[in-house]
Amino acid sequence: MAETIKHLTIHKQIMANKVECVLFDLGGVVVELTGVETMIAWSGGNITEEDVWHRWLHSEAVRSFESGKIEIAQFGVELVEELGLVVTPEEFLRGFGSWLGGTYRGTEQIIPSLRKSVSVGCLSNTNPLHWEIMTNQFTLHELFDHHFLSFEIGMMKPDREIFEHVVESVGIPPRKILYFDDNKLNVEGAKSVGMISRHAKGMEEVQTILREEGMM
Repeated sequence: MAETIKHLTIHKQIMANKVECVLFDLGGVVVELTGVETMIAWSGGNITEEDVWHRWLHSEAVRSFESGKIEIAQFGVELVEELGLVVTPEEFLRGFGSWLGGTYRGTEQIIPSLRKSVSVGCLSNTNPLHWEIMTNQFTLHELFDHHFLSFEIGMMKPDREIFEHVVESVGIPPRKILYFDDNKLNVEGAKSVGMISRHAKGMEEVQTILREEGMM
């Protein structure tokens, strides 16, 4: 019942505010991430998938790297030490570069379709290595009007400041911005500044939500 009421509230928000901008997280929403099993193995096999993401999101090394404060070599050294991984920094970095499994099915159709009626952007905690792959191999930069990348702007989700920066940059009231993220902390962060924010994993879930809201 509570979930139904929540959905109806969000639906009313979308219909009343006439969304003008749709923003997407990248990893887990637009791009498939494949490194979880590897990280579990590198940890010695003593942690769960949930533990992997919790430790990653709260890692000082990750935050420093993905906010552009340290270079990739230093990141490798610090993360291996911080998480107690059973590989060398060099081995970790070689594997880290292969964590992106490609875009989810439907990405190349859904985003251009949306772009015909609203502006579209990405808002992602990411790093230079992964962004280079996403642009060179997946040409993701061509899909979006706006690119908000943590390592370029020096801010990270779920911190409030990054969502405030986005609102100011796009010049659209937050109540007219719809944001998709696979991490509930980030969803709540977007809501804290007034955005309409939905939890989604993969583009099929995004498409389902957009259809439910009459946007596709």
